[in-house]
Amino acid sequence: MSSNQYLSDVYSRRQVYLDRYNRKHALNLKSYVNDALKASLAWYKDQDITDWQRSRLEGRISGLKAVLEEIYKTFGDDFIADTGQLIQSEFDFTAVALEKAIAGNYTASIPNWEIIYQIATEQPLRLKSKLHNIPDAIAKYTADQQRKIITSVQAAAEEGLTLDQVKSRLTSVGVESTREAETLARTINNHVTTTARNEVLRANDDVLEGWRLVATLDSRTTPICASKDNQVYGWDDRQPPYHYNCRSTISPVVKQEYSRNITGTRAARGESGKTEQVNANLSYETWLRRQPAEFQRDVLGPGKYELFTKHKLSLEKFVDYNDAPLSIQQIKLRNNIALSE
Repeated sequence: MSSNQYLSDVYSRRQVYLDRYNRKHALNLKSYVNDALKASLAWYKDQDITDWQRSRLEGRISGLKAVLEEIYKTFGDDFIADTGQLIQSEFDFTAVALEKAIAGNYTASIPNWEIIYQIATEQPLRLKSKLHNIPDAIAKYTADQQRKIITSVQAAAEEGLTLDQVKSRLTSVGVESTREAETLARTINNHVTTTARNEVLRANDDVLEGWRLVATLDSRTTPICASKDNQVYGWDDRQPPYHYNCRSTISPVVKQEYSRNITGTRAARGESGKTEQVNANLSYETWLRRQPAEFQRDVLGPGKYELFTKHKLSLEKFVDYNDAPLSIQQIKLRNNIALSE
């Protein structure tokens, strides 16, 4: 296989591994959420909530706040430690992948690990037009979860709810907290692995042209990622994650004179729901155009399906310059298509 096809194949498989890691990581984070809920329920069980005591509730709840702060501090510390291990793994993996892909006995240039770690954790994520570095994103999550639990417990005490009623309320809080922890893990892990990978690639720019965006070929891929799939970008261009729960990744693009001649594949999941291997150079748009009409309509929605098929608009026409999805009306206006069509 060619070097670029090989690398696209390698990083498509790598993304499957990272998805599995994210699921495992999310389960670990869920244990902290469960500990926080158990502590809150135990605190409530020990209280004798009377009218006289409700007026003193704010003072009495300080003990619960201290417990939650300790639980979520450990949550944050462990999250950061896991992030460091993931960055190290990506650092090593990328160096090995490059050495296997480049013609001749190439030895990859290895940048300073501490610098890569600092860049990966401090370089802001841009999500929904907001910038967050990793420690701040984790701190915001933990503060939000503590506030939700304390608010729920305070309200329950003021309403005089039974222990079973409080348990039911906290269970709902836990479901939401777990879902948000999963999103946080997946998004941050994508950010740090992509950033670490890019810094290693940048250090080897003598044999590389840049990086290629590799989106997941299935029905859940967003218009943002679909429009960028298989496009080549420079070191300073915006990289994944492009949104919360982003699954896109990047793959190095080798200069022609350093390329090897081999053939590669990437995974795709179409209408049947079964995963198959397709050519590594196949873009999301080309792949989608080969899918049945019903699948295309399900992925794009009826309106954008018509624009995609009848008017032959490319997927990059479905997002603006800031990678925000456009409405059907906006797409038509930008492409001189009558609104009545």
